[in-house]
Amino acid sequence: MQSYPCHDRDLGALYFYGKRSFTFSSDTGAAMAAQLHQPTKHRFLATACSLVLAACFAASAAKADTLVVISPNLSSDSAPTDPLAALAAAPTNSIKKVVNGKYAVQVDNGWVIFQGFTGQPTLSFYDADATGDFNPSGSIKLKPAGNGQSGTGLFFNAGGIVFAPCPVTALPSRCATSTSGPSGVGVGFGQATFGGAGGAAGGWVNDNTMTAYLTNTDQNTGSIAGLSVDATNGAYAVGWDLNTSTFSNHGIIWTLDSAGQTYKPLSKKDLGTLGGMTSQALAISKNAKYVAGIANTANNKAHAVYALTSASGWTDISTGFPSEVIKSRALAASNTGFIAGSATVKRTIAGKKHSVDIGFVYDTNTSTVKFFEDPGANVIPMKVLDDGRVVGNAEFIDPGTSIKSNHPFLFDGTTMVDFGTMVLASTGQPAYGCRVNRPNNLGEMVGSCIPNSATPYGVSGAAFFIDATATTPTFVDVNAAIHATSDASTPQIKPYVMGSVTSIDDDHEITVMGMKIQGGQANEAAFLASKVTYSP
Repeated sequence: MQSYPCHDRDLGALYFYGKRSFTFSSDTGAAMAAQLHQPTKHRFLATACSLVLAACFAASAAKADTLVVISPNLSSDSAPTDPLAALAAAPTNSIKKVVNGKYAVQVDNGWVIFQGFTGQPTLSFYDADATGDFNPSGSIKLKPAGNGQSGTGLFFNAGGIVFAPCPVTALPSRCATSTSGPSGVGVGFGQATFGGAGGAAGGWVNDNTMTAYLTNTDQNTGSIAGLSVDATNGAYAVGWDLNTSTFSNHGIIWTLDSAGQTYKPLSKKDLGTLGGMTSQALAISKNAKYVAGIANTANNKAHAVYALTSASGWTDISTGFPSEVIKSRALAASNTGFIAGSATVKRTIAGKKHSVDIGFVYDTNTSTVKFFEDPGANVIPMKVLDDGRVVGNAEFIDPGTSIKSNHPFLFDGTTMVDFGTMVLASTGQPAYGCRVNRPNNLGEMVGSCIPNSATPYGVSGAAFFIDATATTPTFVDVNAAIHATSDASTPQIKPYVMGSVTSIDDDHEITVMGMKIQGGQANEAAFLASKVTYSP
């Protein structure tokens, strides 16, 4: 999968496997380059990505269906109805500047986590009413738990944020009242480092007092890649941590205090491997039931795996995969037990053999699998919906360029639909690439489009939104939409060009990176916007 220039503020979580790299999620920043570490046989750049995974009970060998090929590129179809035509004027507070000179990693239910290039996340809560108006409650800086080996001197890099319900009580609790929903707190997660390549010092999560806890007290390598809170199933953080017996990374499930609603870590479970040295838990379903990832076999082959949060070890889902599959990894999971991921195979592109990642979706309920691919591209699933549909990025392989052309896609269970690229307002031509950052669980995708292979994805691009599950999926130019709806009510946003949407939550709230030129200098800012600003 893809690797991006370190100056791209939407740099995604990169997982380096052998000599190839691919992206699980694309929405953090250059500061994450400091998170590089190298456990046995694997290298990871664990950034602010919200990786999605699944887990499940033991399954029989998968019954592989025939590969599904791509449908026509939608960007070449006749022009759809202009989505901006249906937009109305937005309320004054429906878009808010979160911070200058830093980037917003993610939003969930009004809670935003953002940081600068040196890490040290800050969390803010924006209470939204039914009209989409935001009322900020102030920023809260993360603080480490204790001194010395507990975290002083470390850089805490943001991986994401999840809303967790809790009652509003006196300080130090930071649980906040919501006008339109339950009171609660943002639980952040990510990786702590010493700073610089090879400096990983464990994963972290914060409790309801904004105190950050490390996955280990020895500052060994590790990371938290995903977190979920569910009223029935509990609260868990997943990732990897150093196993001190084998001195290699193993996938972990960290149980958080959901009963007391403090979300302080209570216990850590090592999921082991498939007989090899390493494994990693890469994501967790929204209902905190399924975990998915990658684990090595005794012959050092990487397999896609999953586990229930109640399980003690991994289940291998790739034992029935076709013999052409070289390695595989599970990247996303639904509440209903669908697991999506990618599998590496050989394909001929421009007359030469290349290693290519094709997509798959596995149903843990029936132990069946479907494969899908986009000729000439690496398929990178990012979310799998409860009905088994998959959304993500198709990254086209071009050995001559470091910045690849990306297209958003939907696999509907039968056909893979490539949405192509958005027509850019700046050129009147289709973009070179449109890269998805953090989609939500509803199939809505957001990200950044770029005009050519010399422009990095991120704030220098053009922000987009597309609902993959709509009757007629259509790109929305988020910069044009926000200025059409909000310039009159919020004139301070007028100088900004919105270059990238870094995340969208299930309430349709988005975090956006914008840039303005002032005094000959480029000034960046992070914004939070509600649906009324960009979509009917």
